[in-house]
Amino acid sequence: MERTVFLRVPSDEALETVDGWQKEGNDLYSAVQADILVVKRREDNIRKGAPLEILELPGGSEYTLQSKKATVVKNTEDIQRTIQDTVSTKFSSEVAAKIASEAGISGLVTSGKLSAETSVKAGAELSDAIQDTLARKRSFEVQDSEEVTRGISIKPSSDGRPREPIMLRFYLGLWPWHWEFYLGRVRYIQLRHREPWYWWDVRETILKQTVEPKLPLFSVLLYEPQDKYSISDLPYTPDVSQTDMEGVVKQDLDGKMPKVSWPSGPSLEELARLAFPVNEEERESARKKTAKRSAAKPAPKASKARKARAARTAPKHRPTARKSAMRKPARRRAPRRHR
Repeated sequence: MERTVFLRVPSDEALETVDGWQKEGNDLYSAVQADILVVKRREDNIRKGAPLEILELPGGSEYTLQSKKATVVKNTEDIQRTIQDTVSTKFSSEVAAKIASEAGISGLVTSGKLSAETSVKAGAELSDAIQDTLARKRSFEVQDSEEVTRGISIKPSSDGRPREPIMLRFYLGLWPWHWEFYLGRVRYIQLRHREPWYWWDVRETILKQTVEPKLPLFSVLLYEPQDKYSISDLPYTPDVSQTDMEGVVKQDLDGKMPKVSWPSGPSLEELARLAFPVNEEERESARKKTAKRSAAKPAPKASKARKARAARTAPKHRPTARKSAMRKPARRRAPRRHR
C-alpha cells in the first residue's frame, strides 16, 4: 500500500497574515515556503509485537474468549504535524534570516545561493532536529490492555491429572510503515510594506526566487497496530520489541525523488496581498479570509492521547472476579502475567 501526501511549510494559511512573515526591519518582510513530498509505504507482511498480557491457566483446561477487540489510540496525525512544524522552523525562519542577511550585503539572491542554503538546512541540522523531536513521540498507545483477560472463561480439566500450565500471550499484529520525505521546491520572496506612506499604503516586491532541489530528506519508521488481539498458547519470539513497536524512528533516505505533479496553490505574491493589503479590494479579501478561518476553527478539545492517559490514571471499579485466572502485579511497560 502506498499513499502520497503534499505538505507546504509554512502553510498557505500561515502566510495569509503578517504574523507568518519574517520581519527584517526598515519595513522589510520575507518568507520562505517549502513544498514537501511525503510518500507513505506500508509493508505487506504483518509483524508480531511483544506480548502485552500473559495469562497463566491450569494445565488441561479449556478456555473461550468473549472479545479480542483492542482499544488503541493512534498518534499518526500528531506525528505528521510535529514533523511539519519542525521542518517549517528550519525553512521559514532560519533560511529566510540567512537569505535576508545575504541580500542585505549584495542586494541579490541567486537561485544558486538559495539552493545552497536550502541544502545546508536540509542536511545534518534538520536530521538532528527531527531525531530530537521524534525521540519523545509514541506511534500508538494501548488503553487498559488487561481488560481482554477479564473476558476469558475457563473450564478446568475433569480428569484431575497434573499438567503443565497453559500460558496465553496476548499481542498485536503490526503493520510497518515507512514515511519518505522529499524537499521538492523552495520559494523565497522579500518585500517592502509601508503603512501608511503619504496618503496610501505601498507594497513593493524586492526579491523573489524559486528553486527545485528535489532532495531526499529522511524517512520515518513506525508501526500501526491492528484493532484486535492475537493470542498464542505457545512460546514465540516477537518480531518487534515493546520499545520499538511504540517508538518512531528516523532513518536516512537515499535515491531520487519520485516524479509528481504538484497541486496548484497561491503564489507568495498572492499571499502577500492578503497579509499586506494596500487597497480596499485587497482589504476586503483579507477580511473574508479572516472570517472564514474564524468560522472553521474548531473548539478546543482534549486530544485522544490525553484522554487515553486520563483513562489509565482514573480510579477503576473492579468487578467481582468470575472463575478465572488470578493476576500477578507487573510493571507498566512489561507484559503482564496473570494466573
